[in-house]
Amino acid sequence: MGHPASCPELAEAALGRAAGQVDRQTEALLLVMCARAYGAAGQSVRAARALLAAEDAVADTRDEVPAYSAASGPVAATVASHMGKTLAAMKDHTAAERHYRQALAGRAPGTYQRGHGLTMANLGRSAAGQHRHEEAVRDGRRPWTSWAAWSPTATGRR
Repeated sequence: MGHPASCPELAEAALGRAAGQVDRQTEALLLVMCARAYGAAGQSVRAARALLAAEDAVADTRDEVPAYSAASGPVAATVASHMGKTLAAMKDHTAAERHYRQALAGRAPGTYQRGHGLTMANLGRSAAGQHRHEEAVRDGRRPWTSWAAWSPTATGRR
């Protein structure tokens, strides 16, 4: 929360405590959190290594994923979204866009509306980071127009 210098240490501690205690998909979530912490702290090489490790871990689907790991949606989609956020923080908007699109594809339409909307907004930011401003405005606005259609309180209906 505004103090990225201490984040890598906290993320590493969580990953260390979970070592050998959680399934590989849950480990992927912890690895991508480490990557985000490294990226926020300007440690790009460590962030890249953690992203690669998260990618390997999320591909291992042998074990059942506990409910707490899938609370925000399919783990692969959540990891892809956080990979996009890490890459965006590292100013690699092209790679971030690829991961945001992967996250969107990993969620069934109509489910996890909040995550879908936030990912669409992040996709718009990635397009803007690549100087594709018209597309950025279109993609960034789309989640809020669909939110208004979905949410009775957004339009004053109850």
